[in-house]
Amino acid sequence: MDLITIKEASIIGNCHSSTIYNLINSKKLEVFQKQQGNRQVKKVSRKQVEEIFQASTKIEETSTKIEDTGKIIENALEKYSSKFNDFVRISYQFGGMEKELKFTQEKYDTLQKDFDELLRENEEIRRRLKEAEEEKTKIKAESEEREKQIVEAWKKELDIAKMPWYRKLFS
Repeated sequence: MDLITIKEASIIGNCHSSTIYNLINSKKLEVFQKQQGNRQVKKVSRKQVEEIFQASTKIEETSTKIEDTGKIIENALEKYSSKFNDFVRISYQFGGMEKELKFTQEKYDTLQKDFDELLRENEEIRRRLKEAEEEKTKIKAESEEREKQIVEAWKKELDIAKMPWYRKLFS
């Protein structure tokens, strides 16, 4: 097992020595105490340090990739959100036009019904007018006939009135 000092571990991990101590305290790194001369030196396994910092490098790379992916998604969302907003606006306008079209269709249907009713009433009025004209012609013919009869009756009476009195006795 290759053991290195805390200072060497911080150089390998590209971090401060306090980070290495924090890893030791959280029991992520196993610490070995060695005697160098008259001093007690804390050492850690090079393999463990490399594994931990390689994992953190991978995590950093992954987080960088995630951030890049996030930016790509944000750009796509911005691009498509404006298109979606346009689509929603157009859909809303189409819905308004659809309501307006429905209202116009209902109004047209109502006007068509009214027009058909007016046509029926017009035909009925024309029929009654024709009947009235026929009745008028009939009444006029009857009144002319009656007038002729009255005129003839008056002529007879006038002729009778002009006759001498002796002719009136024998007529």
